[in-house]
Amino acid sequence: MYNLAIQCGDANKNPVNIVKFLHEPPKKDCFVTQDEAAKLVEVAQKHFKPILITVFNTGMRLQELLGLKWDMIKIWDTGGEIELVYTKNGKKRYIPLNKTMRKLFLDLERQSDYIFIGTSNEPLKSVRKPLATAIKRAGTDKATFHDFKHSWASWMSEPGVEPYTIMEIGGWSNMKP
Repeated sequence: MYNLAIQCGDANKNPVNIVKFLHEPPKKDCFVTQDEAAKLVEVAQKHFKPILITVFNTGMRLQELLGLKWDMIKIWDTGGEIELVYTKNGKKRYIPLNKTMRKLFLDLERQSDYIFIGTSNEPLKSVRKPLATAIKRAGTDKATFHDFKHSWASWMSEPGVEPYTIMEIGGWSNMKP
């Protein structure tokens, strides 16, 4: 507001600019186990289950997932892939589909150009409420949607998937811890 007042000539300076903010330590990443993920999917609302299944099987970011359209899904006899065009770093990437994801996309009803839609047949804009409901019903510790991406990466490394492959599929630009 002060910046607008300065532009309009109603103020000379923004008094907040001299305030020194306290440094907050970065939030510690939270991971969910595969059992906790299965419980979250089990107790989630019907329209939210496919979203959880997708993040737990692909490691996609929330905005990538909410913007997912049917024409980005390529399915063939033995597999498939998701072609992500709109990514955080602006680089196209491909996510291979496992059997669970292939079946999910074959079984989902096409009601819109977007895969994940709300009750008004519009693309979902937020998952805050269904996520909070699922976490409460599952009795798990609080976790964010972004934590699910890190959980996916951790699960991928357990059977020995190369870190570079996880980085490429997950859309990270480097392998910082």
